[in-house]
Amino acid sequence: MKKVNKNSNYSEQFDKLLKNRFALSMILDLYALAMTKRQFEILSLRLNEDLSVNEIAKNLKISRQSVYEHIAAGIMKISNFEKKLHLLETLITFNKKMSRSGIGQNSAQKNMLSELESVLSVIG
Repeated sequence: MKKVNKNSNYSEQFDKLLKNRFALSMILDLYALAMTKRQFEILSLRLNEDLSVNEIAKNLKISRQSVYEHIAAGIMKISNFEKKLHLLETLITFNKKMSRSGIGQNSAQKNMLSELESVLSVIG
């Protein structure tokens, strides 16, 4: 696996994406099969369990660098598959249509839509 500097573009992207943890967790589930089991495991620990890079490295008995590399590779795969499949874009369009039709107009759903759009702007 290619070495990734923790200050690389992918690390910065992931930091931006973490602000939209719920939406990113949904996307992780959408694209779970697009990445390796280890990439999914590490991204899931980071997003769903809110573990730090240090905690993940310690728990999995791997280096912090390896954690960053798996995160970067997973984000890259999600981004590449989104560019090809447009699942997130389709989900956003669907939610907007539901909202315009009067379905799903509560603030939680509006916030989720906003998070999804924010994530798409980073990975898309």
